[in-house]
Amino acid sequence: MPFVSSVLEKQHGENVEIMRNTDLIEHASVETDEMRDEYQFDYSRAKPNRFADKIGQDQLMVVLDPDVAAVFKTPAAEVQTVEHVWPMLSPVVFVPHVESEYQRLVAVLDTLIDVVGENENHPLASLMEVIGVLIEKYEDEHVPELTEI
Repeated sequence: MPFVSSVLEKQHGENVEIMRNTDLIEHASVETDEMRDEYQFDYSRAKPNRFADKIGQDQLMVVLDPDVAAVFKTPAAEVQTVEHVWPMLSPVVFVPHVESEYQRLVAVLDTLIDVVGENENHPLASLMEVIGVLIEKYEDEHVPELTEI
C-alpha cells in the first residue's frame, strides 16, 4: 500500500494569488449561499439504506472506509497473525514447568529489564510484564516461602 499524506507540500493555485493580492481578499471574503459542486448530492440517484430497519432509535451505525476498517482487526484475524509469529515467540513466551525453564525465563526477564528499563511506553514493556507474571506463577507454585525464625 503506498504512503499517502493529507499534508500539502505547498500552496497551489488561487490561494497563493489571494494571499499576495489584497484587492482579491475583499472579494474572497464575500459569503454565498451556493454550495461547492463537490458537496452537491443528486438525491434522485440515492438508494434506500438497507440496514435502516435493523437499527433502533437508540443505536448508532458507523460505516468505515475499507482502509480504516483494515486497522480494526477481528479476533480471528489476530489469532491468524499470532499463528504466523508464534514459532518465533514460543521459545521466549511459555509457561515454565521445570527449574531449567524457570531459569531461562528469569534470564529473558533480566535482559528485558536492561533493554526496557522503566520506560512504560517501550514496545517490549508489556512482554516484560507477561514474563514477570509467568515467573511469579512458577514461584508461587514451586518455590517455598521463607518463614521467620
